[in-house]
Amino acid sequence: MERPRELMWETDERTLPDIPDDKFWWLALVQLEKNGMQDLLAEEEEGAYVWVAAIATELADVDQLIRAAADAERLRVIGIEDHTVVEDLSEIEEADEHLADDVFELGPGQRVAWGTWHVYYGEGEA
Repeated sequence: MERPRELMWETDERTLPDIPDDKFWWLALVQLEKNGMQDLLAEEEEGAYVWVAAIATELADVDQLIRAAADAERLRVIGIEDHTVVEDLSEIEEADEHLADDVFELGPGQRVAWGTWHVYYGEGEA
């Protein structure tokens, strides 16, 4: 049975999940490297670049959330760049479609979503 066109438009249009009025959706490009034993990077992989979406009030909060999430995975943050407040899901999709999907999978209380990992090998070689 075919859905009425009005319902198709309402359910197929994706928007950013709602957050409290005092917070914003942020997008940042993060460089990570191994920091001890961890499960996310293979032995031969030195590090990765990844787009990250975070829910925070201000820029300092974004960096703190990203660093805490990386520490939990035993990764070291080498750099965080291109901090941007985003107001539309399409802005996240332009950076990383996988990240846009992961934004919807954030569980209650989670404030950070990781995008596609672009790994590099020793000496920064891809």
